[in-house]
Amino acid sequence: MEEGLIHEWVVDEGESVSVGDTVLIFETEKTTAEIDAEEDGVLLRKVVEAGATVTIGTTLGYIGSESEANDIPTESDEDTGNGDERTSRSATDDSEEATPVQPEIRATPSARQTAREYGVDVTAVGRAVDVQQVRPKHVEQFLNESGALDGSEVRGSPAARRIAEDNDVEISEIGEAFETDRVRMADVDEYVEQIAVSERDEQVADELDQSREPTVRETIPITGGKKVMFDRMQTVSSTYGSTTTVARADVTELMDLLGSIKEPWREHNGVSPSLTAFVIRAVADEIGAYDVLNAAVDDSKSPPEVRTFEDVNIGIAVDTDHGLLVPTVYDADESTVSKLSERVASLATQAREQSLAYEQQQNGTFTVSNAGTFGAYINTPQINPPQTGILGVCTVNEEPGIVDGEIIPRKFVHLTLTYDHRVVEGGTAVSFLQDVKGRLEEPQSLLS
Repeated sequence: MEEGLIHEWVVDEGESVSVGDTVLIFETEKTTAEIDAEEDGVLLRKVVEAGATVTIGTTLGYIGSESEANDIPTESDEDTGNGDERTSRSATDDSEEATPVQPEIRATPSARQTAREYGVDVTAVGRAVDVQQVRPKHVEQFLNESGALDGSEVRGSPAARRIAEDNDVEISEIGEAFETDRVRMADVDEYVEQIAVSERDEQVADELDQSREPTVRETIPITGGKKVMFDRMQTVSSTYGSTTTVARADVTELMDLLGSIKEPWREHNGVSPSLTAFVIRAVADEIGAYDVLNAAVDDSKSPPEVRTFEDVNIGIAVDTDHGLLVPTVYDADESTVSKLSERVASLATQAREQSLAYEQQQNGTFTVSNAGTFGAYINTPQINPPQTGILGVCTVNEEPGIVDGEIIPRKFVHLTLTYDHRVVEGGTAVSFLQDVKGRLEEPQSLLS
């Protein structure tokens, strides 16, 4: 550290302070810390105001008794050097009788900090243990010999206690965790970070606890006419035979609903409701009637097989700086729109921060891709193998619509379903898409 910013004076001129009271708060490039009173008295003068940046060694203010108010240097004294001369004179004035001079007791900054935490004077420590340079070990020796450390109390610096109070933790807890009876600000910061990490790990563990493989409902051999379609579509594409169907949904009521609940949800849940969450809920509610879309193809078997799943694990396509990732929302059919909004936001953030666990990107049974956030009017996303379908959500546009014979502004969105035509028939795909469209056009039905 070479310089610091005076962030805030906690005490005003004329206010009384006691040893250990926080007088001001300063900032460096790496930390925020406090300067505490080293003696009882009154803040007689602030030399440096809040907001100023000063170098190490700068006099920041004066603390003393009220009777000493006239003895402290003024700004003009400091400019001319008179203050130093007066101090020098007072220290060297001759007197009729010489007074024995005690050796000056010095202390390291860490020793002063330790002494302040326990409310002892470093001069008293130096004289008691007979040293002129007090170090932390001397303070501890003094405390042990004086009986101040009896193991019954965990002490903390004023800064440590303030931060502990702000984070709703007890100084005693921190002392027990670190096996110390002197808690510093750095100890509190580390303890709070450990709590945050522990809570984050518990949340991830809860999510991963659901990361079981989807339960197979039944195995359907691909034979007869389905085998013919399978083989023909296999010829069209070396991997899978995909095709796309599109529906145009009137989401005026849904967008109005999102606008009306945005602020209450944000205050209650911490995240705003999202169009993606409503789409996932609609898909999860309807896909149970279309087993072949909540499925995977295994063409390594002879004949090939389609495995349909009991679980509805929806993958969400997330565009990141390091590529497209598809984290999984497990058991989406058992979640409310509120919970889905939270999980989608959390998974998207983890994807962009590259903090997704391996299990959070596995076991999807169907995928939703919202390219509307990028302004896509029509988007036909590719299937995420070995799944059999993916739903694309495009941008919401305001366009003329007809209601009760009148042309009025309405909000529309294109929904694009790309599906594996080897195993999913066109009628099945269209019916599913229309059911999802219908649910989005009646958004209240998705809130239950």
